[in-house]
Amino acid sequence: MFATGLAAAGLTACSPKESGAQAADPSPSAPEEGAGGATRPEWGLPEFVETADETMEADIVVVGTGMAGFSAALTATEQGASVIMLEKNPGLGGGTSFAEGLFAIGSPLQEELGIPADASKMLQAEFSFQRYVVDSTLWNVVAGNSPEDVRWLMDQGVEFAELGAGGPAVEIRTQHLFLEHRGRTAIAALEKKAEELGVTIRKSARAVHLLKEGDKVVGVQADAGKSTLNVNARAVVLATGGVGDNQDLINTYTNRNADNMYWCGGPNITGDGIMMAAEAGMGKPYRIGGPGLGVTVEPFGITSHIGAAAGMQPTNLWVNQNGLRFFNEDQVRMYTYPLNAIDSQLKTFSVFDQDMYDLYVNEGAVSAFGYYVLAGEKLTDLESQMEQALSSDNPYVFVADTLEELAGKMGVPTDAFLSTVEAYNGSVEEGVDPQFSKDPQFLKPVKTGPFYGFRVKSNLLQWLGGIHVNSNAEVIQGDGTVIPGLYAAGNDCGGFQGETYGLNIPGSCQGIALGMGRQSGRNAAAYVGK
Repeated sequence: MFATGLAAAGLTACSPKESGAQAADPSPSAPEEGAGGATRPEWGLPEFVETADETMEADIVVVGTGMAGFSAALTATEQGASVIMLEKNPGLGGGTSFAEGLFAIGSPLQEELGIPADASKMLQAEFSFQRYVVDSTLWNVVAGNSPEDVRWLMDQGVEFAELGAGGPAVEIRTQHLFLEHRGRTAIAALEKKAEELGVTIRKSARAVHLLKEGDKVVGVQADAGKSTLNVNARAVVLATGGVGDNQDLINTYTNRNADNMYWCGGPNITGDGIMMAAEAGMGKPYRIGGPGLGVTVEPFGITSHIGAAAGMQPTNLWVNQNGLRFFNEDQVRMYTYPLNAIDSQLKTFSVFDQDMYDLYVNEGAVSAFGYYVLAGEKLTDLESQMEQALSSDNPYVFVADTLEELAGKMGVPTDAFLSTVEAYNGSVEEGVDPQFSKDPQFLKPVKTGPFYGFRVKSNLLQWLGGIHVNSNAEVIQGDGTVIPGLYAAGNDCGGFQGETYGLNIPGSCQGIALGMGRQSGRNAAAYVGK
């Protein structure tokens, strides 16, 4: 891929160090077009720079500063490797900052409650849900090492507030909720530990190309804003958080329609690691999944009251672009099922009337959305968020005095919509839903104006997959051949799921980040002789 001239000198074990623009930098040449998935212009990666403005050196460079990146970096450092971490954003944490908690088994919290350190039933439920479109050898690493890994994480200073609920298939409480139910508290502890251990962290430095010497990956080129940075290393760990904020990659390499999704996760998680791995010879992106969670209204996020009212209440009526009902709305409580339903249509609209609006505000949400919005929580911000949406001409929020007017604003056929509402209200009166068997307690009429309509979308917090790895966290090509010196961790790793987030393993994204982060750090350190 790179016809390199990188000399082995300067890649030996040393403390991370910076050198100025005048330092000798035997930079590799640009990727060759067509070589194993070389740079594609539509991916948006900057052109390779032949002569970097600045160089740094370390044993290992870790790309990304979420749970996966820090787990890899700290583990490798503990084994004696010098490590540089690159973060494309001004702040650290990536998608972990927004996470509620992580999957773990065998923790002190579980021991106190008498929860056995055995996740086999939970894993089998997940494999079955995914129809075995999973690589169980990867899950065996995460679950098998979990007792050791979660204790290690707590030794780094990460604290947990409590255990969350178990999954729907197997009631084993494996979700460890971070303090404040936000991963940013974990990132703060890990950053402090990295500083203590001498890990160098470069912010606002977007890794854009891998450096290679023959078949081996020997560093990273980064866009540092006004300068180009080359980090010479003997191994690289990609932990860039997946592809959730890159609609082009989603539309090209998945069966999903990115227009039906709204990215609410970490900023600028655009598949950089996936693109670099493909460029380095992996081939096309591997098993990009879609671990969306819940439904919202763009551009309102996971804690918004307008998102909770429009997207997460089983008492609403859903119709598609043709004004037809197509989904059992009480299934929004399963969090991931409605994502698939939304993606089965071109557009999805959620509808309720003034009576339900008043109920949501004055009495509270009928159904919870995780720990973000609780059942019974009064949606007191709904009015201000509605005003914000309407004053900004939000194209996804509609209010009308009549159902005919609402149909026109949503752009659905009026006659079909009116017939759908009439049939639905009839089901409400009868207390039976002959079309989808919706739970009668959630059958609420749409009769009292004004009426509210919302174009709802899948709420994306994380996105798993894209990089083909083996159980050693090594990046591999399609024939299983290892790309020497290249590892991946966390949401970048393909093979943990299909295209639906199973929910059988609550906190799975962060659990995968911890497990594969530690695995990549251990093996990268061993690879460089530590």
